[in-house]
Amino acid sequence: MKRNKIALLAMMMANLCQAFRIEGMGDPKITCKENEDKVRCSHGRITEGRCPGVFVERCENGEDVCKCKEGTFRKDDKKCVPWRECVTREFHRSFLHNNPEIFQVGMSGNVWDNTSAKCIRGTRTSNSLSFEYFKLKFQDRKKNWADSEYNIGVEVVQPNPQSEWELRINSYDTRDCVYFVSKSAVPNQRPWRCDFLFNNYCHRPFINLHMLDDKCR
Repeated sequence: MKRNKIALLAMMMANLCQAFRIEGMGDPKITCKENEDKVRCSHGRITEGRCPGVFVERCENGEDVCKCKEGTFRKDDKKCVPWRECVTREFHRSFLHNNPEIFQVGMSGNVWDNTSAKCIRGTRTSNSLSFEYFKLKFQDRKKNWADSEYNIGVEVVQPNPQSEWELRINSYDTRDCVYFVSKSAVPNQRPWRCDFLFNNYCHRPFINLHMLDDKCR
């Protein structure tokens, strides 16, 4: 009789522990990462914020899964990040070397007055270790929209880690920008990732060149 009571008590404890594991602790094998919360799958999918181009992740109802915390979004590398970090900023100097001519399609609203110049494009002429040199052409209002041109040098510096950190901390911070693309991308074929960065990191961004015409080639 005593043995039966012990067996019954052990069974009750096992059931209690199992119930506690399911209702309280969840699957101990699931370890969520930074900016993730452990939740129970429902409706066959993980309901969370997603970056552009990231598909809904499926799951089995009742199983424990990790979802992005409120205010963060699932990136294509599976990390949960603030919205504007959905696209990774990268440094590619080869963009300047591989395109004989680049066109300015957007800028921050306070960089310069776009009513005094249009069809701004640059042709790379040479480079040094830390500079790229261009012949910059634009249609000049002062010349009745005839071309003006200048030789300019642009210092090319990889982003400072400290400034990157400051931008991450101040998630609302923006900078003045000028947005250049290759000639083939001008007629509304701009890379969406570039547009995303322009709209989320640049101060008062606007697109001022959508198509090329006979005067702007």
